[in-house]
Amino acid sequence: MPLTVSFGFNPTSPVAGGPVTFAANATGGTVPYTFRWSFGDGSAAVSGNPVQHTYTSKGTFTVKVNATDGNGVTASASKSITVVAQTLHADFSFSPTAPTKGSTVTFTAMVTGGTSPYSYSWSFGDGTTGSGNPAMHSYANAGNYTVMLTVTDMNSATASATHIVTVSNVVTTLTADFGPTTTLVGNTTFVAVISGGVSPYSCVWNFGDGSAPQTGCTPVHQYIASGNFTVTLMVTDSSSATATATHTVNVQPAPFINGTNFKHNPTFPTPNTITVHVNNPSSLTITATVTVDVFDGDGTVAQEFTQTITVAGHSGGKAVFTFVPTANTTYEIVASVTYSAVLPVGAGTTMTTTVTGNGGTETGTFRYR
Repeated sequence: MPLTVSFGFNPTSPVAGGPVTFAANATGGTVPYTFRWSFGDGSAAVSGNPVQHTYTSKGTFTVKVNATDGNGVTASASKSITVVAQTLHADFSFSPTAPTKGSTVTFTAMVTGGTSPYSYSWSFGDGTTGSGNPAMHSYANAGNYTVMLTVTDMNSATASATHIVTVSNVVTTLTADFGPTTTLVGNTTFVAVISGGVSPYSCVWNFGDGSAPQTGCTPVHQYIASGNFTVTLMVTDSSSATATATHTVNVQPAPFINGTNFKHNPTFPTPNTITVHVNNPSSLTITATVTVDVFDGDGTVAQEFTQTITVAGHSGGKAVFTFVPTANTTYEIVASVTYSAVLPVGAGTTMTTTVTGNGGTETGTFRYR
């Protein structure tokens, strides 16, 4: 039989930029067969079967395959292939992303697919229009504006994209401050006081005690020792403007248990009065929560007491509990205190914040007789 060749391709409706697979079928002649392809777009011929080829632009191309059998006899086949352009897509960005009234906004289109050249039509959402890429526009008033871009390619295909542009009034200078500047050993919630600039803001703190910097505009920081510490806050707004505040923060000693009184050898079943003294060496008024756990000889909690007291600065307070025994035995007590204080943030505000901490424990034993 004489040598003949035919071929097909997939997909049958190829898109520019996408691969097309060509597969030939030879009959007759003498095996083996070799195949040589020409894709009609000026690219170099290739050998093999099947083969893949990607067209970079749309159009109609004549594809030809030459088949050669084992005796050097050749046969050929050709077909037209129509490649369509990729679907036209459009989007755009704008800068600055947080424009102010009267400032210039630059709109930049991003287009894929379709067939160049493209034309660009802009609707800026305030009743005005523009063309070209990039396009520039300024807004006379603050507000939210829906901006629409329409792109048209050389075949009159169109694609659109919309974004909302939020225009604010002229921004005042970014300023930063913080508080409190007086606190206690323990966990203090610091508060950044920010004005001006463009929100949202980011905050970075250096608390001056050798700890790693902290982020967030209301961080909780633990001071483990009293003293004066140089604290620095740096605020960055969404337009990358920065402001810094530095204060010396006075960290005062924490409240602590200053003795626990009780009868060491009470007569059973007489109640035993337990008095826990709390000393507040700081200048701040604190709220102290005193807890007393009483354990029996087996280590079981016989009773737990809790009392909250207020202790003024540079003074002491006490919590008094009455323990009623259930057995004539030895009891162990563990007294502990936690504390909190409300602190003014200052920095020109009426805001307050808090410090909390643990004032330690004290233990003792007593035996009924």
